[in-house]
Amino acid sequence: MKLDVHIPNTDVFFVHKISAPLAGIDELTIWQREDIPTNPRRNVHQYHCLYICLSGQGKLEINGTIFNIKENEAIGVLPTQPHLRLDSGVTPTVYLLIRFIHAKPELIENIFNRVLKLPVETHDILQKVVNAYEKTFSLHDARYECNKCGLAFSELLNYLCNNSSMDASVNLKTNSRLDEAVRLLTLPEYINLSVKHIAKRLGVTPGHLCDIFRDKIGKTPNKMRTSCRIAHAEHCLQYTDLSISQIAEMTGFKTIYSFSRFFAKHHNSISPTMFRAMHRIKP
Repeated sequence: MKLDVHIPNTDVFFVHKISAPLAGIDELTIWQREDIPTNPRRNVHQYHCLYICLSGQGKLEINGTIFNIKENEAIGVLPTQPHLRLDSGVTPTVYLLIRFIHAKPELIENIFNRVLKLPVETHDILQKVVNAYEKTFSLHDARYECNKCGLAFSELLNYLCNNSSMDASVNLKTNSRLDEAVRLLTLPEYINLSVKHIAKRLGVTPGHLCDIFRDKIGKTPNKMRTSCRIAHAEHCLQYTDLSISQIAEMTGFKTIYSFSRFFAKHHNSISPTMFRAMHRIKP
């Protein structure tokens, strides 16, 4: 089956970095790249890269080794590895280049330095990544879309690492329920909804909802909600000038006291103010 991913025809799509703390993905950027750059040079940087061949047949030199890659195939490049796109001499090649930082790179080591076939099941997931990435820059509240994009990308990496397969018709409904559940669990306005209430709203049992989360994300809904609140609070404390009161409200707490108690519980008794003083990153 041919890989057919719709890439938005806009420069905005190719220049923004997003952070998806829930999925452990940071500085995610997506480009479309032609087969030969104007001034060929070996790239070396701090990011993980995933080259996905959308059309044609090309060659990639990675750390001195040449790999042939064709449509419907992908290959990962590790940080600090010199890599260069080469002329295949066959047909023009178009790549989708996804560059990112992964919180636990040891979990995705199987995608690097080898050519990977893209299972049919990954095509819709890849389109979901692209769609969520694009929406991140067009919506007022991009935080949900960032996490949605990161989760979809993590799902793609999981497929490539484990060569697993699923019946897409069966999981289409499951994925839509997962998306809605993530939205209800991560946005502050829904913080008072219990897992039982969310499951009822989605038409599944609480046990089935927990099974979906364990299978797709590796943690329960409540643990995912907690991880998201912690990650968002840490990000605001490190990178913004928002007050503790504003951050408490944004992460779904009614008082500074309840927020500070929650934060300290998960940071070895370190308060939000102390955390900011220790980890503040100034622009």
